[in-house]
Amino acid sequence: MGGETLPDFARIYEIHHRRVLAYAAKHLGSDEAQDVAQEVFAKIARSLGTLADPTKLAPWIDAITRNTVRDAARRRSTRVDRADARAGRGQQDAENDAVLARVVHTGGRTPEESAIRSEMVECYLGYVRRLPPNYREVYV
Repeated sequence: MGGETLPDFARIYEIHHRRVLAYAAKHLGSDEAQDVAQEVFAKIARSLGTLADPTKLAPWIDAITRNTVRDAARRRSTRVDRADARAGRGQQDAENDAVLARVVHTGGRTPEESAIRSEMVECYLGYVRRLPPNYREVYV
C-alpha cells in the first residue's frame, strides 16, 4: 500500500462528481442523473472507511456508480411495468416479460463483463417493453 491515504470526501466529490453525473445522465437521462449522483456519493461517504487500498478508489467509485445506475433503471422499469399493468396490460404481456427477463445469462464471464452485459440487456429489454404488444410478442 505504500502509506497512501484516501483524499477527504470533499476532494473525492470534486474529482469524481462530473464523471458520475455524466454516466448517470447517459444511461438514465438528465432528469434522474442528479438524484442518482447524490445517491452514489451518499454510498461513498458511508463506505469510504471500508476501502482498504486507496489505489482502487476510482474503480470502486465506478462500481458503485454502475450498480446505483442499474438499480435506478430497475426501479424505473418496475414503475413502467406497474403503470402498464394499471393501464390494462394482459397476463400474456406479463408472461412475455418474464420470458425476456430469463434471456440474461452470465456464465463464463468476468464480473465486469457480466455487469456490462446485464446493463446492455436491461437497456434492450426496456426498448422491447415499449413496443406494442403484438410486436413485443414476436421477440418473445
